[in-house]
Amino acid sequence: MLPYEMIDININPFDTAGLPILTGPETYENWSEALSTHLQLIGLWSTISNDTTTTPPSPPTRTTEYRTTPSSIRLQLRPNTLRLPPHQPTHEIPLPPTPPPPLTQTKKIILQTLTPRIRNEVMNLPSPGEIWSYLDAKYYIVHPLDGLQAAQNIFYEDCGNVQDYALKMKRALEKIDRCIGPKVGVPEAMKVQFLLAGLGREWRGWVGGFLERWDVREVGFEGVVEELRRGEGDIRRVGMKGQRL
Repeated sequence: MLPYEMIDININPFDTAGLPILTGPETYENWSEALSTHLQLIGLWSTISNDTTTTPPSPPTRTTEYRTTPSSIRLQLRPNTLRLPPHQPTHEIPLPPTPPPPLTQTKKIILQTLTPRIRNEVMNLPSPGEIWSYLDAKYYIVHPLDGLQAAQNIFYEDCGNVQDYALKMKRALEKIDRCIGPKVGVPEAMKVQFLLAGLGREWRGWVGGFLERWDVREVGFEGVVEELRRGEGDIRRVGMKGQRL
């Protein structure tokens, strides 16, 4: 029996079995949302976008835990009375393999979620960012009013947190941008108003204080998201306190 039992709790980032496959324009939106969420969870989204509204958590690391067995405990407690035979080989604990570079990991994950036809289109593009941009330009088709209707139906209370809410709102606003043309786009102040409007009643006091301190014409969308992140903890604590009462 080995003196230590090794437990591998590694998270496999290449497990894409539960993700949708991109087959064409009709599946692009579900595919992109699911894949971007997956890349955020495993800490690789920054290889495509460094947006502050979608800053990923720290990447998961491969860790190893050890659990001592009764025999190893006895060895530690009675070192002078129990000795191993001199011919018994020592057991070296193997080091975890070095993972491939983040860009390589992201590209591999993206390619695994494409049909063979689409995979052949992007196989030779060098970076995951270029692959994403190509697929977005070709397969993301937005119909008139899609973005406006989506933005009006996104609410903070239906999302898990500020980051999730901001990401969904940003996607909706990007649909509007795509419809009206990249040279026009939604004004930044209007993006902020959409973001604040969907926060809900529990944020009313926070929004009032924010508007007293800032001019929405001067604050960018990402700046507001950062402020929302700072205030989210207080909002949740107040909500939990109200529920107890």
